[in-house]
Amino acid sequence: DSFASIRRGEIWRVVTPMFLHGDPFHLCFNMLWVYFLGSVIERLHGSIFFLSLTLGTQIAGMALQVLIPDADFIPPALRGSPFAIGASGAVYGLFGYLWIRPMIDPSYPIHMVPMNVVLMLGWLVACMTPLIPNVANGAHLGGLLAGMLAALVGHAIRR
Repeated sequence: DSFASIRRGEIWRVVTPMFLHGDPFHLCFNMLWVYFLGSVIERLHGSIFFLSLTLGTQIAGMALQVLIPDADFIPPALRGSPFAIGASGAVYGLFGYLWIRPMIDPSYPIHMVPMNVVLMLGWLVACMTPLIPNVANGAHLGGLLAGMLAALVGHAIRR
């Protein structure tokens, strides 16, 4: 049961994986993206929104990572597991927010540089290949979808 510890009240386990990383490159890569994407969001929407978006998309990413079954009919790169670390769910959530929000709200003051979109989506796809093994792709996808949803909800609330 991947959620047994949560059911026992160990609620911190939904966020602590974002503070653990596999190596210094993994940590630096994630923190650079959190800095570049997050600082823009924090300046535009404030610290509480930034913190909420970061935690919400990280939790959504980890939830999808855990919920995807580890079954033979699923390609190995997309199989789920509760044994995942990193802040990639939050990184992809921040990216998803900043990527989609200006598309649905042309007056939004920030627009993603197209090369950054290609880089992030290219990395997402590359991680799903055997070239880059042992990646929590469910966390990437869950964070991205949660960030995109947050952009839609944020725009709807603003209207």
